[in-house]
Formats: sequence, C-alpha cells, structure tokens
Amino acid sequence: MFFKIEKIIHAAKKCLGKRNAIVFYMYYGINGYTPHTYSEIGEEFNITKERVRQILNRSKIKLKKYLQQHKFTEKWK
Repeated sequence: MFFKIEKIIHAAKKCLGKRNAIVFYMYYGINGYTPHTYSEIGEEFNITKERVRQILNRSKIKLKKYLQQHKFTEKWK
C-alpha cells in the first residue's frame, strides 16, 4: 500500500525526535532534502554509519506504529 508523502512527513514530525526525523528525511530525500548515504549523514551528525542505520530502523518501526494507530493504513510492510 502506498501513502502520500505528506502523510509520512506529518507522521515523522509527530512521532520522531528532531534529529531522527532529519536523518529519516536526509536518507530518503524528502521534505526538501536530497538523498544521502549513511556515511554522509554520519558525517553531518558526527555519528557512525551503524548508528545511522540503527536510527533509521527505529524510525521505521515508530512510523509504522504511528501510521497504524492513526488508521493511515491497515498494513505497512
């Protein structure tokens, strides 16, 4: 199932912290950001590529839960 990007951006603002939302936006190239690699994001925030990966994985889980709770979708894989 696909979502309008505006819903995902709104959900990210609501349920993710500021840094985590920016990492999410930078990786996927949304909300005015161009797509970045783990390395580029890590350099920007002075964190490792592994930490960027962990933040993104946790962010996806939080977004999925938020979207399901607010009935944006029934399933999001």
